[in-house]
Amino acid sequence: MDAHQKPYLILQIDEHGSNVGYETRIEAGIRSFRNHATMDHQKSRPFLPIITQPEKSIYARKTIIFPNWDQLVAPLLVANLRKLGLDVRLLEPDEEITRNSMVHNTGQCLPLNIITQEFIEFIKKNNLDPADTMLWMVETKLTCNIRLYPYYIKNLLDNYGDGMEKAIVYSGEVTHLDISLNACLNAYLAYMIGALSAGLVAK
Repeated sequence: MDAHQKPYLILQIDEHGSNVGYETRIEAGIRSFRNHATMDHQKSRPFLPIITQPEKSIYARKTIIFPNWDQLVAPLLVANLRKLGLDVRLLEPDEEITRNSMVHNTGQCLPLNIITQEFIEFIKKNNLDPADTMLWMVETKLTCNIRLYPYYIKNLLDNYGDGMEKAIVYSGEVTHLDISLNACLNAYLAYMIGALSAGLVAK
């Protein structure tokens, strides 16, 4: 299908399966097939997503916003990046922001919309210039199509407008090895300390 520049759909069925998730992906697949069918095939062109490619340089923007996906590990990872001289800020979870994020949700993974809304609200609250900010997101091939998160969030920001389309999404490794070896070693310690702390809290 790739060789003939045709869209296709792959459904991965595992223990995290969800009817809503499958329906959403099937709907997106059908939309892609219809778009492809209406293309001008007289002009040979590859089937490319309309979403902007996530940024690949951690130094591309002045301020880096980090998702608060773990209350124990995330602050340590942020401190680690600040130690390297980067201006890194940690997102602030809020129930009202979570409710507001549902406006953008059409059946996809809720954390995507929540992180996007938190990012938007953080920029507004702190009077940051979206053109000087980036959102750090993990790049991985693990389950739940996490690899597509940066693309989807960037698409939400572009659709939101109001200057947010100027912000970029950084797609980085969970180990932070893409930043530096020291960042990777300290990230390992952050995950280890966070896990040990979680164990102590559970006891």
